Amino acid sequence: MQPVRPVVNAAEQKDGRELGLSDLLVLTSLKRNRELDIAETQRILQRGEGETHEVLNSMTARGILEPFGQKKGRVYRLSNRVYAGLRQSVGYQIFRRAETAFAETTILTYLEEMPEKEKFVTNEIARTLLRVSPHQAGCILGNLVSKGKLAIRGRGRSTRYYSTKQLSAF
Repeated sequence: MQPVRPVVNAAEQKDGRELGLSDLLVLTSLKRNRELDIAETQRILQRGEGETHEVLNSMTARGILEPFGQKKGRVYRLSNRVYAGLRQSVGYQIFRRAETAFAETTILTYLEEMPEKEKFVTNEIARTLLRVSPHQAGCILGNLVSKGKLAIRGRGRSTRYYSTKQLSAF
């Protein structure tokens, strides 16, 4: 495994935005694990929740990390800029495509395993399953609708998504 190289250019160093020890610990862990949550980051940094949030928010603001999910389900991943700096942008894009495929498979599997009366998925269910924001869940569900794998019924908060296989059985 190659060591993690700081992705800070000369202009950032002059502005006092070079990477500190906490940043490097987070980067090293993310290089190996792909994502971290608050609890794991607290363990790595050996700091309280407030200080851990400060480190992660600072790294996010500087474009080093990308947050995914909400509140307690939020995880942090290396940003596209960092992957590009590490000359692994292809790995980042492959990871994003694999993540999309995983999300779609998870939703379709969920629908197959549900009892007949509950064979639908909502934005809220998708958010819970995938630990994503309402917008991200909507995009994933919309992609499945556009691919013809899900059909949409209802509007607004009562919107439900059904498997097209299930609807063709009627």
